[in-house]
Amino acid sequence: MSDSFFPSWQTMVTRAIAQPAWMGPDAPDHDVVISSRVRLARNLQGHRFPHHCGDGELREVLLKVQQAVAKSGLATEWVTHMSTVEQNYMVACRLISKDFRVNEPGRALVLDEDRLTSTLVNEEDHLRIQSLSAGRSLGLAQRAATYFCERLGRTLDFAATPELGHLTASPANSGEAIRRSVLVHLVALAHRNELKPWVDHIVSNGLILRGLYGEATRATGALFQLSSIRGDSDRLEVLLDDLLKAERQARAKVKRANLAELVEQATTFATTTRSLSHADAMRVLSWVRWGATRELASMPSARAVDERVATLEAAPTDTRAGRWRADMVRQFLGL
Repeated sequence: MSDSFFPSWQTMVTRAIAQPAWMGPDAPDHDVVISSRVRLARNLQGHRFPHHCGDGELREVLLKVQQAVAKSGLATEWVTHMSTVEQNYMVACRLISKDFRVNEPGRALVLDEDRLTSTLVNEEDHLRIQSLSAGRSLGLAQRAATYFCERLGRTLDFAATPELGHLTASPANSGEAIRRSVLVHLVALAHRNELKPWVDHIVSNGLILRGLYGEATRATGALFQLSSIRGDSDRLEVLLDDLLKAERQARAKVKRANLAELVEQATTFATTTRSLSHADAMRVLSWVRWGATRELASMPSARAVDERVATLEAAPTDTRAGRWRADMVRQFLGL
């Protein structure tokens, strides 16, 4: 692989989007909690849900949303077309879902100027308004998403009934039509095989622990989303408190010298292979991130690792992907 290959892809990613707010340095409890997300679902009165709409009706919905945003005075950027690289990077930044087809008629991504709030137009619902903030900051994320939604609601007529609340394409989301989640790094619990009881405990309390990119995805690199099924923020906060305590206790049980050896094994693996699968690259970066929180020598910062995890998704879609990931990880680690 030529030396110019990595920079060319890095340039494409940089051009795709400015840094999302959740990658910022002001991240409470960032040793374990990478980001917080609040997502609101809204649909327009008088229109069918997107999966029942033809292209013409989807365009009508999009036009109404565009007019509402214009009247709101909100500073936004509209994206209606993305390359594969850009789309993969947006997914990795969790600004769009894997299933969102922004290049199809009547779809759009709306970003606020701070990259704190992103809105998907005509995904599963007419509007998926989500805010992603750094570290443990669910309050900030909820305020941002609610503010954006309320501004649009001054012009748009959202579908709702007194009995059911907000109507959504999935009945499970109706009512408050809100989901709250945090992205957590549970590397020590996974390493010590102490994670399963926590998964059972979380499920028994009506919450969900799932993979990095949401439903139907597996956890890689010990990164998990802890999510409320509905709007039960208190239960989510209590369980997050307990999970933070358990993860930190598990980390404390691993001696610094032992952790340094584990991190060295991971980085040596990255050095000696010419090709890395996505899962292997994630595992290497997961160990490096843990090492960074213990301030092991020469480790990048944890937030720098978080940014690199997102960049992994911008890999080529052909046979070069494994070699690209290996080069990218080595360059990041200075190996």
